[in-house]
Amino acid sequence: MKIKNPANLSSAGIVPNTDQISKHFVEDLGKLSNLCVTLKKYNE
Repeated sequence: MKIKNPANLSSAGIVPNTDQISKHFVEDLGKLSNLCVTLKKYNE
């Protein structure tokens, strides 16, 4: 079975929505930067 159109995959729910991915990525970055700030304060 050959898959020609990747868009078919995302509509089938096989490939996650890129909007969701970037949203989670931004949230995770925010958590990471908060953690870094906390660690910096702790180390001072």
